[in-house]
Amino acid sequence: MRTVTVTSNEGEPMAAAAYIALNHSYWERTSDSYQQLHAQTMSTSDAGWGVWRLSEAELQVMGDVGANDVLEFGCGAAQWSICLARRGARPVGYFRGKEEGS
Repeated sequence: MRTVTVTSNEGEPMAAAAYIALNHSYWERTSDSYQQLHAQTMSTSDAGWGVWRLSEAELQVMGDVGANDVLEFGCGAAQWSICLARRGARPVGYFRGKEEGS
């Protein structure tokens, strides 16, 4: 098993629970603006990979997802789940946020 040390902005080690709480708190404050800022690039019409939104049609990474059960952790507004459902999968999204699927 690999051990990962998480550090604060000051370079001090952080316990995993503290890091998770900090990350969660940050996302709660910024998620609405993130979704608004990236709404067009996170279109659910076609799957796109990475910050450059490389097309799944071009890369063919997923293959045939039809009739597969898919669990999407940290789904936010569930863009990937929507895309997978359009391809025939049966997705379930989980997001532990204040508004999006709490």
